[in-house]
Amino acid sequence: MSGSELVDVLASAVQLTAVYGIVNIGFVYLYRTTGVINFAQGQMLMLAGFLVATVQPAMGYGGGIAFSVVAMLLAGVVVYYGIGRLLGGKTELTKVTVTFLLALGLTQIAGIAWGSGMRSVSIPSGGYLHLAGGRVPLASIVSLVAAAVLAFVLERLLRRTSVGIQMRAVAEDEALAAYRGMRRSALQAVAWAVAFVCAALAAAVYIERGPVVLTMSDVGLSAFPAAVIGGMDNVGGAFVGAVVVALVESFTAVALGGAAAQALSYGLMLVVLVLLPYGLLGRQPSMRL
Repeated sequence: MSGSELVDVLASAVQLTAVYGIVNIGFVYLYRTTGVINFAQGQMLMLAGFLVATVQPAMGYGGGIAFSVVAMLLAGVVVYYGIGRLLGGKTELTKVTVTFLLALGLTQIAGIAWGSGMRSVSIPSGGYLHLAGGRVPLASIVSLVAAAVLAFVLERLLRRTSVGIQMRAVAEDEALAAYRGMRRSALQAVAWAVAFVCAALAAAVYIERGPVVLTMSDVGLSAFPAAVIGGMDNVGGAFVGAVVVALVESFTAVALGGAAAQALSYGLMLVVLVLLPYGLLGRQPSMRL
């Protein structure tokens, strides 16, 4: 592999890390604060992408991103009060089933609203960093840094602030948290809103890779191994897992193809689950608070 080819692979890994990292921050944040593993995270990303493509002609690229973030924040609150709050005290199977149904519902809504065709988004040129004959988009570097900062801020919020501690307390024991006067509904509505906003931010990065299509939702399942590898109860771990999986997939895709890359990421997830059941940075449930 030449120097320029190596740089191109690393450029792909940088962009993929940003996408997986932000998607997984949404995964892990919602799990830490509500106990729900949201398998509709990819569909939320896809929906945000279509929103950007729809409003961009009138609002511009930046305006489209801002609109999708606000719209997804409000959608997160609506989904919580319509569905999420009913999951309190339910079994893990029920929670997983409901999020799968939510994923199917969002896919159907997107299909009805936008059809099965592609929607293009005009991406402003942000320049490149030239290295060893290859080039890395500056936008990808900025996205990677932003994902790392987002993971750090949310992890600190959960561990060091009163609101974050209350969120984790509600996830750990809703009845006891309610007895202590914590407002379960308000706290969990915020958590769902954050997860939806993360999906919108991930969509802003992902649409740099190509047009908006219904199959964008697949990125949710593609990113999930990274969340497990990093640790489902650690927001920083979500980003670390994204780095690992993005590097593995990028180099494997060049050597063996895209199908092999995704298979390898799931294989790596299984290995980590066997050796480190709580992930690289995860903790045992009794230590989550």
